[in-house]
Amino acid sequence: MAREFDATHRIWRERMIEAATEIIGSGENRRFTAGVAAKLINCYLKPLYITGISESALSPERTLARDAIHPPVDRILLQTLAKEDVGSLGREWRRFANIGWSNFTHEQYEDVIRALKGVAKGRLWAVEEHWGGYRT
Repeated sequence: MAREFDATHRIWRERMIEAATEIIGSGENRRFTAGVAAKLINCYLKPLYITGISESALSPERTLARDAIHPPVDRILLQTLAKEDVGSLGREWRRFANIGWSNFTHEQYEDVIRALKGVAKGRLWAVEEHWGGYRT
Protein backbone atom coordinates (compact mmCIF):
# COMPACT_ATOMS: atom_id res chain seq x y z
CA MET A 1 0.00 0.00 0.00
CA ALA A 2 2.70 2.51 0.99
CA ARG A 3 4.71 1.97 -2.21
CA GLU A 4 1.60 2.44 -4.35
CA PHE A 5 0.67 5.54 -2.41
CA ASP A 6 4.18 7.01 -2.81
CA ALA A 7 4.06 6.47 -6.58
CA THR A 8 0.60 8.02 -6.82
CA HIS A 9 1.69 10.93 -4.62
CA ARG A 10 4.50 11.72 -7.07
CA ILE A 11 2.07 11.67 -10.01
CA TRP A 12 -0.26 14.03 -8.13
CA ARG A 13 2.67 16.39 -7.39
CA GLU A 14 3.75 16.39 -11.03
CA ARG A 15 0.22 17.10 -12.26
CA MET A 16 -0.29 19.83 -9.68
CA ILE A 17 2.96 21.53 -10.72
CA GLU A 18 1.92 21.36 -14.40
CA ALA A 19 -1.51 22.84 -13.64
CA ALA A 20 -0.07 25.58 -11.43
CA THR A 21 2.52 26.51 -14.05
CA GLU A 22 -0.25 26.86 -16.64
CA ILE A 23 -2.19 29.15 -14.30
CA ILE A 24 0.53 31.27 -12.73
CA GLY A 25 3.25 30.92 -15.33
CA SER A 26 6.87 30.37 -14.51
CA GLY A 27 9.82 32.48 -13.55
CA GLU A 28 11.76 33.35 -10.44
CA ASN A 29 8.79 34.80 -8.54
CA ARG A 30 6.36 32.17 -9.81
CA ARG A 31 7.72 28.88 -8.56
CA PHE A 32 5.41 26.05 -7.64
CA THR A 33 7.63 23.29 -6.32
CA ALA A 34 7.25 19.63 -5.43
CA GLY A 35 7.39 20.67 -1.76
CA VAL A 36 4.48 23.07 -2.14
CA ALA A 37 2.45 20.48 -4.07
CA ALA A 38 3.19 17.86 -1.40
CA LYS A 39 2.11 20.17 1.41
CA LEU A 40 -1.23 20.89 -0.32
CA ILE A 41 -1.89 17.21 -0.97
CA ASN A 42 -0.95 16.17 2.57
CA CYS A 43 -3.01 18.91 4.21
CA TYR A 44 -6.00 17.81 2.14
CA LEU A 45 -5.62 14.09 2.91
CA LYS A 46 -4.86 14.42 6.61
CA PRO A 47 -8.38 15.28 7.77
CA LEU A 48 -9.92 12.69 5.46
CA TYR A 49 -8.04 9.78 6.97
CA ILE A 50 -6.56 10.80 10.28
CA THR A 51 -8.42 13.36 12.35
CA GLY A 52 -11.79 12.57 13.79
CA ILE A 53 -11.90 8.90 12.82
CA SER A 54 -12.02 6.39 15.64
CA GLU A 55 -9.96 3.22 15.36
CA SER A 56 -13.12 1.10 15.45
CA ALA A 57 -14.53 2.90 12.43
CA LEU A 58 -11.53 2.09 10.28
CA SER A 59 -11.61 -0.84 7.89
CA PRO A 60 -8.32 -2.68 7.37
CA GLU A 61 -7.97 -0.97 3.98
CA ARG A 62 -8.62 2.45 5.44
CA THR A 63 -6.10 1.80 8.23
CA LEU A 64 -3.47 0.86 5.62
CA ALA A 65 -4.26 4.03 3.68
CA ARG A 66 -4.05 6.14 6.84
CA ASP A 67 -0.67 4.67 7.70
CA ALA A 68 0.65 5.32 4.17
CA ILE A 69 -0.39 8.98 4.00
CA HIS A 70 2.48 11.43 4.31
CA PRO A 71 2.29 13.96 7.11
CA PRO A 72 2.43 17.62 6.15
CA VAL A 73 6.15 18.39 6.23
CA ASP A 74 7.22 21.87 7.26
CA ARG A 75 10.09 23.70 8.90
CA ILE A 76 8.56 23.32 12.38
CA LEU A 77 8.41 19.53 12.07
CA LEU A 78 11.91 19.27 10.59
CA GLN A 79 13.46 21.58 13.19
CA THR A 80 11.84 19.65 16.03
CA LEU A 81 13.03 16.34 14.58
CA ALA A 82 16.54 17.84 14.42
CA LYS A 83 16.41 19.26 17.94
CA GLU A 84 15.17 15.95 19.36
CA ASP A 85 17.63 14.01 17.14
CA VAL A 86 14.81 11.64 16.18
CA GLY A 87 16.22 8.40 14.84
CA SER A 88 19.72 9.79 15.42
CA LEU A 89 19.19 11.77 12.20
CA GLY A 90 19.52 15.26 13.69
CA ARG A 91 22.04 16.40 11.09
CA GLU A 92 19.83 15.11 8.24
CA TRP A 93 16.67 16.75 9.62
CA ARG A 94 18.61 20.02 9.98
CA ARG A 95 19.79 19.77 6.36
CA PHE A 96 16.20 19.29 5.19
CA ALA A 97 15.02 22.21 7.35
CA ASN A 98 17.72 24.44 5.86
CA ILE A 99 16.62 23.58 2.32
CA GLY A 100 13.06 24.51 3.28
CA TRP A 101 10.03 22.39 2.48
CA SER A 102 8.74 24.88 -0.08
CA ASN A 103 11.99 24.49 -2.07
CA PHE A 104 12.02 20.68 -2.15
CA THR A 105 12.44 18.89 -5.45
CA HIS A 106 10.68 15.56 -5.88
CA GLU A 107 13.89 13.78 -4.88
CA GLN A 108 14.43 15.88 -1.74
CA TYR A 109 10.82 15.42 -0.68
CA GLU A 110 11.08 11.66 -1.21
CA ASP A 111 14.32 11.60 0.82
CA VAL A 112 12.45 13.23 3.72
CA ILE A 113 9.62 10.70 3.45
CA ARG A 114 12.11 7.79 3.40
CA ALA A 115 13.79 9.17 6.53
CA LEU A 116 10.40 9.64 8.23
CA LYS A 117 9.43 6.07 7.38
CA GLY A 118 12.65 4.91 8.99
CA VAL A 119 11.61 6.37 12.34
CA ALA A 120 7.82 5.96 12.10
CA LYS A 121 7.62 2.19 12.61
CA GLY A 122 4.89 1.72 10.02
CA ARG A 123 2.71 4.58 11.24
CA LEU A 124 3.93 7.51 9.17
CA TRP A 125 1.23 9.87 10.45
CA ALA A 126 2.44 9.33 14.04
CA VAL A 127 5.58 11.37 13.33
CA GLU A 128 3.41 14.44 13.84
CA GLU A 129 3.83 13.99 17.58
CA HIS A 130 7.07 15.88 16.91
CA TRP A 131 5.31 18.81 15.25
CA GLY A 132 5.60 21.63 17.74
CA GLY A 133 3.45 24.20 15.97
CA TYR A 134 0.65 23.89 18.47
CA ARG A 135 3.12 24.85 21.22
CA THR A 136 4.24 28.14 19.67
